[in-house]
Amino acid sequence: MTGRNAVVGVHGIWNLQDGKTPVEVAAVLGRRWTTALRRGLGLGSEVEAVVAYYAHHLAGDAAHGTGDPAQLPEPEQEMLLRWAAALGAPAEVAKAG
Repeated sequence: MTGRNAVVGVHGIWNLQDGKTPVEVAAVLGRRWTTALRRGLGLGSEVEAVVAYYAHHLAGDAAHGTGDPAQLPEPEQEMLLRWAAALGAPAEVAKAG
């Protein structure tokens, strides 16, 4: 990364890419974003995009979304309860899902 002209990006949804390592996917996305940024800023631009890739962390066996929290592994259930409590949800509401 060049430093002065660097942009750090975080991808959005639907970016899971099977068959590649997270480092490989981040590099591919970074090259794509760099190309697009340079096209928009002018071909002489030295901007470089580095992408933080995280989709592989979301591709486990645990349910995501509005499903039953009981399907989550125990540590995630505990985190969800702590988060709900920190946001002010009554304990009986948080435990009921």
